[in-house]
Amino acid sequence: NLPTPIANQREIFDELQPILTSFLDGYNACIVAYGQTGSGKTQTMLGNPQDPGIEFVSRKTGSPNPPPPAGMSGVTGPALRESSFINRSLSSLADVLASISERRSHIPYRNSKLTHLLQDSIGGDAKMLIILCVSPTRRFITETMQTLQFGSRARQVQRGPPRKRG
Repeated sequence: NLPTPIANQREIFDELQPILTSFLDGYNACIVAYGQTGSGKTQTMLGNPQDPGIEFVSRKTGSPNPPPPAGMSGVTGPALRESSFINRSLSSLADVLASISERRSHIPYRNSKLTHLLQDSIGGDAKMLIILCVSPTRRFITETMQTLQFGSRARQVQRGPPRKRG
């Protein structure tokens, strides 16, 4: 819960500091910026020269601009294909979080590369923080509501106490 609707990087870092400290202390930890294209995920994580972002995790995707989610108007060709894969991975993440929340005997980590790679960071003994990024414009109200619903479901996840890795 950030103090303002548009937080600066310092406010975001202050909110994240406990999970970053836990990571440095040896706990598995994961921070996910979740939201539609253009809502501020990259700005939150990477920032800019005047207002640097979290920057502790950075990887190249091979394209300067991430594709918009599938279903957005104007998306065709390779961008549509890539956004479809991204949406499937995010859907798998939602399924994993739901399975953890409902304490199911089987957690479907292997349903996507994303959840398989993040298994140790989102599993029962890890710390996870999801930053929801939403657009303030009325045009994207559907995507904003979907993001908030995802966050609401993710908030229901109850896991065991975190343990140090290693």
